[in-house]
Amino acid sequence: MSCETSVRLERNINKIMHAWEQRTLREIVASKYEGSVALRDSLPEYLGQLAKALSKTLDHSDASKKLDKDESTRVGKKHGKERAKSINYTMDQMIKEYHILRQVLCEVLEEDAPLNQIEREIIICSIEQAVNDAATQFSESLSSLNDQLNEEKQLRDKFVASLSHDLRTPLTTIKMIAQMLAKKSHGPEEIIKTSARIVTAVDRVDTMIQDLLDFTHFRVGEKLPLNLKVCNLNNICQTTLDELIVIHGNRFVFNAKEQFNILSDCDACRRIIENLATNAVKYGSKSTPITLSLSRKDSTLEISLHNDGNPILAQDLKTIFEPYKRTASAENGTQQGWGIGLPLVRGLAEAHGGFVKVESGVDGTTFTVSIPI
Repeated sequence: MSCETSVRLERNINKIMHAWEQRTLREIVASKYEGSVALRDSLPEYLGQLAKALSKTLDHSDASKKLDKDESTRVGKKHGKERAKSINYTMDQMIKEYHILRQVLCEVLEEDAPLNQIEREIIICSIEQAVNDAATQFSESLSSLNDQLNEEKQLRDKFVASLSHDLRTPLTTIKMIAQMLAKKSHGPEEIIKTSARIVTAVDRVDTMIQDLLDFTHFRVGEKLPLNLKVCNLNNICQTTLDELIVIHGNRFVFNAKEQFNILSDCDACRRIIENLATNAVKYGSKSTPITLSLSRKDSTLEISLHNDGNPILAQDLKTIFEPYKRTASAENGTQQGWGIGLPLVRGLAEAHGGFVKVESGVDGTTFTVSIPI
C-alpha cells in the first residue's frame, strides 16, 4: 500500500536533497564552514533504501525489520565520523540535520497526498536508526581523536626534552671555551684550534635549528623550500662522511660508479645523508662498516645507506617516517632522539620530487632516497 509513496519519493529525491541542504545551511551555522557533507553525499543511496522499505513494508511491526540496516548504518556512521572531525559541529547540531531531513521528507511527500500512519512510522524508524548510528560513531570518533591528541602530546613532550638535551651540549661547549679564553692567555695556534671548536659547536646548533624549522614546515603540510643549483653529489657525500668520521670514527664506506652533477639543493642533500648516516650510527651494528652508495636507476638518482644490525620490526616499518615516531628498539635503548630525522629525510626527498623507502631484514637495513634527474 506504500508503493505510490515509494514512487513519489524516488521521483523527488533531488528536490528533497535541495530543500534539506538549503534549510541546513540556513538553520545550522556550522554547516556553512563545511566543504564536504557526508550525509548529503550519501542521501541518494539512503533515500533509495527508504523508498524500497516503503514499497515492501506491509504492517506496523515490519517497519523496523524491513529497513536495510547495513545501508543506513553505513550512512549514519560515515556522517557521525565526519562531523566529529569538524571543529564547528556539536552532536546536537548533527542530530538536528536528521530532524530537518525528517521534516523535509514529510513535507515533500505530502504535497500530493498525506502519509498514513505506517508510512510515517517507516520514515521515523529509518531516521532514528541513522541518528543512533551517527551519534554512536560521533562519540567513538571523539574518543579516538582524544586518545590521538594525548598520544601526540606525550610525543611532543619527549621531543622537547630530547631537543633541550641536544641543544644544551654544544651550547655548554661554547660557554666552557669562552670561559677558558677569558681566564687564560693562549698562543695563536691554540686560539685557532679553540675558535674552530666554537665554530663547530655553533654549526651543530644551527643545523639542529634548521632541521627543526624545516620539520615544522613539513609537519603542517607545507613543501620544504629549496635553493636549487648544480651540485656535485659525490663531493657532498665525501665531505659529509669526512665530518662524521671526526665524530664517530672511520666507520663509513662510500661507493659511486660515476660522477653525479645534478640540479638540487646542495645543503638539503647533505642533510639527507647526515641524517641517514647518523641514524645508522645510532641503531646499526657497531662492528661493521656503514655503506653510502650513489647509483643511477633509469631517470632517477638513488642515494642508499646500508648498515648491519638487528632488523627493524614490521610494525615499526609502517610508521618509521612519521613525525615523533621511534622504533620499539630505539625507545627501549639508550640513544637519545628527536623522532624528526627520518621524517625530515622524507620531506626533503619529496621536496625534490622524489621519495624515500626502507628495507630491513637479516642482511641489514637499507634506506634509499630516489630523486629525479
